[in-house]
Amino acid sequence: MKVVCDANIIIDFSKIRRLELLKDVFDAVVIPNEVKEELFAGKEEGLGDADIEKAIGNWILVEKVKDLFALENLRTHIEKGESASIILFKETKADLLAINDLKARGVAHALGIKIIGTLGILLLAKDKGLIQEIKPIIDELKKIGAYISSSLYDRILKDAGEL
Repeated sequence: MKVVCDANIIIDFSKIRRLELLKDVFDAVVIPNEVKEELFAGKEEGLGDADIEKAIGNWILVEKVKDLFALENLRTHIEKGESASIILFKETKADLLAINDLKARGVAHALGIKIIGTLGILLLAKDKGLIQEIKPIIDELKKIGAYISSSLYDRILKDAGEL
């Protein structure tokens, strides 16, 4: 299964030291060049993440968006990296778009794109037997500042059979 990822997904998994889970869940992880730029934006100040740097070019593949007109049109509604991710999803005929931003998810949904977020990826990982429990990982995500509403928290744990 091929997934196109937005920066936030990669950052979340990297912050909780579980970036490799993306490689284990998906056959191919692809990002647009614009997302790569976002991920390395802080590198000059020493803010780059070594795990992300190691993964990009190794198992996270970087591709250029071809339809720049579509990219610019989407940018009037959502951010550059999210726009590029949506366009790249269409261009590469990926299976899923991994994106968390609600506005970008709404745009993707309106375009008929199958989307998944960080928590959905955790459910896939559990289904594949890659992790035993989701709750401790969701708690880690909350500690690093990921916003997860109480109702979503409960729903994911229920879907995972942990509530």
